[in-house]
Amino acid sequence: MDFLAGKIMAHFHEKGGRSTLEMKKDIESFLRANGGVHKSKIGENIDPVLLRQTYKYCERLKNEGALLDFGNQRNVPILGNKYINLEFNAGLGEYGGYDFLVQGFQLIQKTFSESVLKIVVLDEIGDHSIGTCFVVKDNLIVTAKHCIENFKKVIINDPLGHPIIPERISISKNPQIDVAIIQTKGCPFKGVKQLMFGEPEVLEEILTMGYPPLATFDAIQINDTAHINSIQKSSKGNVVAQELRYGESTDYIILNAKVKGGNSGGPVLNKFGTVVGIIVNILPDIEQPEKLDQLGYGIAISANEIIEIIENDFKNNDGCVQLPFEILEDGFCTLL
Repeated sequence: MDFLAGKIMAHFHEKGGRSTLEMKKDIESFLRANGGVHKSKIGENIDPVLLRQTYKYCERLKNEGALLDFGNQRNVPILGNKYINLEFNAGLGEYGGYDFLVQGFQLIQKTFSESVLKIVVLDEIGDHSIGTCFVVKDNLIVTAKHCIENFKKVIINDPLGHPIIPERISISKNPQIDVAIIQTKGCPFKGVKQLMFGEPEVLEEILTMGYPPLATFDAIQINDTAHINSIQKSSKGNVVAQELRYGESTDYIILNAKVKGGNSGGPVLNKFGTVVGIIVNILPDIEQPEKLDQLGYGIAISANEIIEIIENDFKNNDGCVQLPFEILEDGFCTLL
C-alpha cells in the first residue's frame, strides 16, 4: 500500500537546527520529490490529482496536530504552502499510521479485517462459544487467556481455513493478567497485515474489533467506535512464589464500547491503527461488576502488559509460564 500521509510526514520532518521560514519545505517541493511534476515541451505540468490529495492530507494532518502550518511566503496558492513536523515516527509511517489518522477508522477496519480472527471453543460439557484473537507476527497471535484456557477443543483458522498448530502458549504468572500469546508452528499468517502496539490515552477515540454473539447470525466480525474513559491501575498483587510478588501495577482501560462475550481477546485500536489494549474479562475484585456491564462499559488490559509478556517470553524471563496443550486433528486442547 502506498502511504501518502506517511510520505508527507517524512518530507516535512524538521530534524532540528534550521528554524527560518525560508528553509521550510512547501507542497511544490513534495510534489517534485514524489513524481508530481512532469516536464513537457512547453514547460512543467503539475499532477492535479496528487496536488489535490496532498493538500487535503496536509490540511487534515494540520488539523490533527501532526503538521504545523508555516504559511505561504511565495504567494503561490497551495503550491507555496509550507508545513513542518517536529515529531516523526518512521516505523509508524511504514505501518500506515499517519494514513489511518487521515482516512479514519474505515481504512483501519478494512486493513486489519483479516488480522482479527475468530476463536471457536468447545467446553467439557459440549457447549460452543466464541472469542477473538489478533495477529502481531506471521507466527504470533494474541488473545485473552480465558478465551482458550481449560477447553476441550480450541479452533483458530489461518487465512486458508486451516487450523493453526501452536508451538507454545505463554501467559503471565500474574493471574490477573488475562492475556495469552500463541506462537504457531510455521508462519501461517505470512502476508497478513500485522498489528503494531501503541500507548492508550484517556478520551481518545478507539475502535474495537471482535466476534460478539448475535442471535440468529453466524459469528461475524463486528466493529465499534468508542472512547477510552479511564485508565486505572490495579494495586492488588498475587503471591506466585514464596518470595516473589507480581502484578503490583497492572494497567486497565475502561471504555464505553459495546463489548460482549465474543469480543474478549479482540484488539482496541486507536486512530493510528495501533493496538492500545485487549478486551478482557471484568476483574473479579471490582465491586458489583454486573453494574459496570449494565452501564455499557468494557474492560481492556493495556498493550504495555502484552508487550511485557512477549518480551519476557522471548527473553526467558521469570514472569511467564507456559500453558499446557495437546494437538488435535482440527485444533488443540487445553483441558488437561
